[in-house]
Amino acid sequence: MGGLTVVSLANVESRCRVGLVAGRRLGSAVTRNRIKRRIRHACRNLEFTPGWDHVVIPTAEVARVPFDTLVGWLRAGIGAHD
Repeated sequence: MGGLTVVSLANVESRCRVGLVAGRRLGSAVTRNRIKRRIRHACRNLEFTPGWDHVVIPTAEVARVPFDTLVGWLRAGIGAHD
C-alpha cells in the first residue's frame, strides 16, 4: 500500500487500537514527527472496526505525499481484514 505497511491482529477487547513505528531510518526527528502527526491526523478521518489492533509502519515517502493519498493508503491497509 504505497509508502506504509499495516499489520493487523484481532484482539479480545471491544475497541480498536492503532500504534506507530517511526524509526531513525525515516530521517531526522523533525521528519519522524511530521510523519507521525500526518498519520495520527489521517486516522481521525477513518472509522475503525472494533476488536482489532493495527500497527502502522511508514516509509519516508509518507512525509511528502498528498494527504488524500495517505488517507487512501491507511484505508486500504486497515480495511484489509474486513
